[in-house]
Amino acid sequence: MPPFLRGMNLGLLGDAEASEGSRLFERAATALGARVTAIVANIAELGAAGHDSLMKTAHILGRLYDGLECQGLEPALVERLRRTAGVPVFNGLALPGHATAALADKLTGSASTDVKRLLILQGSLLFALLNHAPASGSVPPEQAP
Repeated sequence: MPPFLRGMNLGLLGDAEASEGSRLFERAATALGARVTAIVANIAELGAAGHDSLMKTAHILGRLYDGLECQGLEPALVERLRRTAGVPVFNGLALPGHATAALADKLTGSASTDVKRLLILQGSLLFALLNHAPASGSVPPEQAP
């Protein structure tokens, strides 16, 4: 597959080591040329620490990464990250309970459900990341010196 996401860095936030969902996310993104960094931290604790701490962290994550996948975080916390990070933020996109997994189960064809999930995930990543306007003040890669 062409490396449509070459040069993009994605953050995978969660409070657990590698899971089925994190492995699927990493496989889908790296096949498209992106780099994935697993950030294993107690992000929920940061949300409890206060609004300012979370906002500063979200802003920094948005400067470091082109997109964030959150796994195992409270939806309200993911929404707060989404509003501040300035990059696409996904809420468990690669997890078995996400709507993309249900869609893969319903698709017909000879491909396995795992392959269908991978392709749906890749389509979702491409759509979100290639259609997202750069944060203010950032320079699109094709215009960088």
